Amino acid sequence: MKLIYLDNVDSTNLWAKQNANRFNEDILVYTDNQTAGYGRFGRDWCSPKGSSLAFSLLLSPPIDIAYWPNCSQVVAVVVASYFADNLGLRPCLKWPNDILFDNKKAVGILAETTQLGNLDKRLIVGVGINVKQNIALATQVAKPIVSLEEMGVVIDVQSLIKNLQPLIQSSLVEYYQNGFQSFANVWRILGEDIGRKVYLHNGNNSLEGFISAVNDDGSLCLSDTQGYKHTISSGEIEYLSSKKDINDYRYNR
Repeated sequence: MKLIYLDNVDSTNLWAKQNANRFNEDILVYTDNQTAGYGRFGRDWCSPKGSSLAFSLLLSPPIDIAYWPNCSQVVAVVVASYFADNLGLRPCLKWPNDILFDNKKAVGILAETTQLGNLDKRLIVGVGINVKQNIALATQVAKPIVSLEEMGVVIDVQSLIKNLQPLIQSSLVEYYQNGFQSFANVWRILGEDIGRKVYLHNGNNSLEGFISAVNDDGSLCLSDTQGYKHTISSGEIEYLSSKKDINDYRYNR
């Protein structure tokens, strides 16, 4: 995996899209100065110089495209595990691929595809990690955010990316070869989704209920207000309860 540093860029995801045809191999492009970054639903995710690590993976996963979405979840598990194992932090994974600390967002991940010609597609996984307090980002994001610095961790972006890159690369290979189950097991340990009352946003559709499981394929099992179970493979969840409580809903209809 080729490592590329940009002194500044509008968006690492956009750069990866625009330059995808230059690279046959997988690349990781990163910066600490992203001027027009974006997250899900086009939300702004900008990072003045030195405040955040923004990076994008340009990948050609050797698996069926139906399983590409799990790659962003693999990256989330790798980053959260690194925080826990190496930085002494207690991250919380929020489905599908956010990393929180005390319900404050520290890491956002966005997966996109880009087309190269008639058949060739590439996967782009963009990641934003709040390294230092970012007042500009706090005003752009509707929900609370937090940085590594605010949690007592001082680390420069060069060290952070050089530690994460080999872990991400090896973990993606493991996923390609063995599937998502081992990563789902880590998700259940580091995540706090199970038992939460949530509101699911998925395009024009929405659903309210309790999360009863994170499945081995990375999808959610959600029981709605009538007790019916739904398997959720895409969308965004909003926590409606601050603690786990799965006793209010029926799960056996």
